Amino acid sequence: MVAGENKKEDEVNDHRRIVGVTTVFQNAQRIIYGQLIVDASGRNGETSNWLEKFGFERPPETKVNSYIGYATRQFRPTAKNNHANWKVMIILTQPPDNPRMGIIYPVEKDLWWVGILGIGKTYPPTIEEGFRDFARKLGGNEIYEAIKNADPVSQIYGYRENGSRQVHYEKIKNRPENFIAFGDSVSAFNPFYGQGITIAAIGATLLNKSLRDLRRKPTKDLIGFAKEFQKRIAKVNSFPWLLGTSEDLRWPTTEGQSPNLFTRLLQKYTNHVMLLGPKSHIATKSFFEMMHMVRSTLVLFHPKIILDMILTKIMNIQR
Repeated sequence: MVAGENKKEDEVNDHRRIVGVTTVFQNAQRIIYGQLIVDASGRNGETSNWLEKFGFERPPETKVNSYIGYATRQFRPTAKNNHANWKVMIILTQPPDNPRMGIIYPVEKDLWWVGILGIGKTYPPTIEEGFRDFARKLGGNEIYEAIKNADPVSQIYGYRENGSRQVHYEKIKNRPENFIAFGDSVSAFNPFYGQGITIAAIGATLLNKSLRDLRRKPTKDLIGFAKEFQKRIAKVNSFPWLLGTSEDLRWPTTEGQSPNLFTRLLQKYTNHVMLLGPKSHIATKSFFEMMHMVRSTLVLFHPKIILDMILTKIMNIQR
C-alpha cells in the first residue's frame, strides 16, 4: 500500500487516504496509483497489518475454526456402477458423532468426482488405501461400495483450512479513504459450503452498483464512499456467515464462539429439512437454494415443508 494526503480536501478535513499499491516482480519494484484501491487479495492477505503500519485502526476480526479437511479424486466407474439409479450421491455428517462426509458427482468423460471430508481434525488421508478406508467409515456404505472397484484416474488432492474469518472494516473509525475490501479479504468462509465464490460475485455486483450511484452524485467525491461500502458489504456477508458458521458450531471441536439460541434453533430446523430431503423434492430444492443464496432462509418455511414435517412427526409417533 501507498499512503498519501488528500490534497483536494486538506483545507477542510485533511483526510489521509490510500493512493496506490507497491508491487514487486522479479526483484523490480513498481508503484501503481489509483483513485480507488480495492483489496481482493483473499483470506491470506496482509491488509490489517499494513493499515496498522500506516497508523490506521486495525479492524477487529471474528474467527470460527471447525478444523475441516477434504480430499478429492476422480474415478472411472465400472460398467455396473455406471448405471446406478442416482444422479448425485451425498452422505452427510452426523453431528456430533460422525464427522465424516462423502460425495460423488458425475462429471465429463463419464467420470466420477469423489470427495471425502472430515471435521474436527478428522482429516481424510491422501494415500491410496487411506482414501477408500475413510470412505468405508462414512455414515453409510454406498460411496465405498461405488468406488471400491472403480478405477482411479487422478491423484488424490488434499486440502485443509484454518476456518472462517470476518474482518470488520465496517467497525473501524480511524480509516483510510479511497480504500475498500471485499470477497475473502472481508469474509473468508469454510470452503466446503461453496459460498466464497458466490459472495465474491455478489460483492463485485454491489461495488459496480455503488460506483454507478456515485457517478450520479453532483460531486462524485470518494470521501465517505469506503465507509458506506464496507457497511453494505458487511450486511451482504452476514447471512452466508450465519449459514456456514451455524453448521460448523454443531461440533464441540469447533473453536471461536458458542452457538446462541437462534443458531441452535436454526440448526435443529434445517436438520429436519435435510431429513425430509430424500423423499421431498421441495425440501431438497429449498435447502440448496438457501445454501447457494438464490433464496433467503424463509424458503425453508414453505407451508408444504412444514406440513411434511408435521406428518412425519405424527407417523413416527404412531410407530
